[in-house]
Amino acid sequence: MPLPGRKLLLSAALVSAAVAGWLASSSLASMRAQTDSGIDSDPQVSELLDQMRSGELPSRDQQWLLGHLLDLGRLEEAQLVLAPLLEQHPHQISLMLLMADLHRRTGSPERAMKDLDQVLALQPNHSEAMQMRVLVDLQRGRVSEARGWLQQTFQALPVAQRTSVGLLMADLELHQGHHDRATALYRQLAGESTSDARPVLALAMLRGEQGRADDMQVLLHEARLRRGPEAVKDPLIDAVGAHWGLQAQRQRPAG
Repeated sequence: MPLPGRKLLLSAALVSAAVAGWLASSSLASMRAQTDSGIDSDPQVSELLDQMRSGELPSRDQQWLLGHLLDLGRLEEAQLVLAPLLEQHPHQISLMLLMADLHRRTGSPERAMKDLDQVLALQPNHSEAMQMRVLVDLQRGRVSEARGWLQQTFQALPVAQRTSVGLLMADLELHQGHHDRATALYRQLAGESTSDARPVLALAMLRGEQGRADDMQVLLHEARLRRGPEAVKDPLIDAVGAHWGLQAQRQRPAG
């Protein structure tokens, strides 16, 4: 199992993550598989684009065309195909996130931020939208704005609901090289949500990066206890420990 990424801001494939589930449910999945297996689809893509511009392309063919353009890295054309689909499904979060990421990747951060604000208006705590919003701010060199927005969001949420935002805040601190601030945030979050293993696991990964193997071992054990007796062989925790050549402790909680 690959090691889970600690820095949410550096996660790749936001585009594919945003649209994968939607395309997977499409009836064109088998058609796409056949086309991708050795058949040169560029002439077909050009033909479908022409049909779309003339308003003659069926919706399901638009879905296939969008997925294939993403595969080919033809992002500007993917935006053209996505726009009418988004008009048909104006509140579909996956499509809204996809458009935001396409705007971000094609040099339109202001439009990306507008898209993300629309998503967050519908779902204020949507983790991918928050991650991408911070990423857009970082790409624009607006670190202080990203930090201020995260802190404001963090303070406005009930303690029981702010762990994800706090982890993103810690990622931002790590991105800026502030390990002590990130550590303090991890400890605060771990204290606020005593049954949540994520802050403890994140701190364990940081200790591993710092070469503090003993501290990491203790933290992995704590994360395992937070997951409960059924998680004695938790693959996520095992993957983190194995990455640094550690064998995480597997004792069950007393009693």
